[in-house]
Amino acid sequence: MRTIAAVLAVVLAGIAAASAAPVRRPDPPVAGFLEPFGFAPTPGGAVAVLEDRRQRVLWATARGRTTPLAGPAHPRAVAADPGGRVVVLDNRGDAGWWLLSFRDGRPDGEARCQGDQTPADPVDAAFREGIVWVLDRSPPRVFLYAPDGASLGWAALPGTVRQPFSVALGPAGEAFVTDPLGPAVVALSPTGSVLGELALDGTGVTRPTGVAVDDRGGVWASDGVTGCVIRLSPSPPPGASCGRGALRFPDPLRLRWSDGGLWLLEGRTGRVRRIHTEEP
Repeated sequence: MRTIAAVLAVVLAGIAAASAAPVRRPDPPVAGFLEPFGFAPTPGGAVAVLEDRRQRVLWATARGRTTPLAGPAHPRAVAADPGGRVVVLDNRGDAGWWLLSFRDGRPDGEARCQGDQTPADPVDAAFREGIVWVLDRSPPRVFLYAPDGASLGWAALPGTVRQPFSVALGPAGEAFVTDPLGPAVVALSPTGSVLGELALDGTGVTRPTGVAVDDRGGVWASDGVTGCVIRLSPSPPPGASCGRGALRFPDPLRLRWSDGGLWLLEGRTGRVRRIHTEEP
């Protein structure tokens, strides 16, 4: 695993020069969902989708079958690790916040989130290497949990982050958070401390919404204004941008990287798409 110093060097290089790689045509969409707020694709093509209005998480298989996941009362975020284990952050009122685990759409345990501080208004989650990151909007913070609910710490985001929206984890445990109002994509160390920001100048991104990190550590972002999806690379010279040949989607709400591919959730249509990306 790379050290935090190595991660910092990579991220700060991106502040000096960001570039964008275009995306190719997407696969046909997975079924539409009603007012989706989050999603988690898994290896094999199954997807867990959080429907905010109906307060439920649907499990959509690669064969097109869709069923509700059993257990969540008031789900607020959903995430999956590279192995396909899905976690749902669930609000149980006076009983607090719970992490519900699933494998292949079936319950695999649940645990109450511990710690002296707990999320107030969670908006997204990410899951990797046995650590669940929960992104809190008000106030802007990140919480780290083990799947058994044990608190691994929390950190406040800098005052420049006005309204965090999405979080994604890289292969070295680093995290990236989007702030549509900044606009900004903020890089965090594996413990949640701030490393810096990725430069958005010249990319055409004016309202970053979704974020994902590929297997090489490349950071992808979606733009809520233009609808484009681009790869923000930390080292190559400036390339394509939202205004030059990029594919566009209606309201690209969230991005995820799963099983070697980029996935996108369209907020307006409720569709989930898998995008074939160009090699950097």
